[in-house]
Amino acid sequence: VASGTTIRTLTGHTDWIQSLVFSSDAQDLYSAGNDGRVLKWNNQYPVSHTQVLAEDFAIRALTLSSEKNLLAVCGFSNEILLWDLSSGRQKLRLSCDSEDQRCVRFSPDGSRLLRGGRLGEICVWDTNTGTELAHYRQHNRRVFTAAFSADGSTVTSVGEDRHLIRFQIDSQQVVFDQEVARGKLMSMCLINDSMVAAAGADNSIVLVDVQSNQAVAQLKGHTGTVAVMVPCGEYL
Repeated sequence: VASGTTIRTLTGHTDWIQSLVFSSDAQDLYSAGNDGRVLKWNNQYPVSHTQVLAEDFAIRALTLSSEKNLLAVCGFSNEILLWDLSSGRQKLRLSCDSEDQRCVRFSPDGSRLLRGGRLGEICVWDTNTGTELAHYRQHNRRVFTAAFSADGSTVTSVGEDRHLIRFQIDSQQVVFDQEVARGKLMSMCLINDSMVAAAGADNSIVLVDVQSNQAVAQLKGHTGTVAVMVPCGEYL
């Protein structure tokens, strides 16, 4: 990043790559996409890859829990696949409301898993048992991105309806619901448990303080839809 030098170019997928996730120690990179495969790349030279799993649907999102050694994928299927990396076997298949799921995410400790998709519903499961902990439809259009708080107690999400929503799992209540953009919201990340960055089709990023219930800044610079954001230290 400092020099802008390309270190390596990795090839192996046969269609669009939709999701990339590093392991917590950054020694392995997991990738998934429209070819329905999850590949694992080592961080050594020469770089090689192994196929973790293969599905008959396009994968749109991949999430990894290094704490539980679990991997989960979603995409154009009415199931979420939960994979045990220790055994190399499927742990659970969790049913969904439609065959268009765009978001899947573990809680920080790996004990919970969420998903969101086309119908605006979000579901949360216990990863040990597959028990459903929450199932709500606060968005009225497709959900693109959602994430757990640091303690896994709340879910924050954005979607095509331009709303940013926060849901508390234990109380089963919506604690924040506000339209924060002029266009469809495609991406979101938690700067911390209070500050949220949301972005999308209006080419800008809005920073929202959910505790004070207000937008504190709007970041402009992109000339197209903002599809992915990642916080890194003091930068976004």
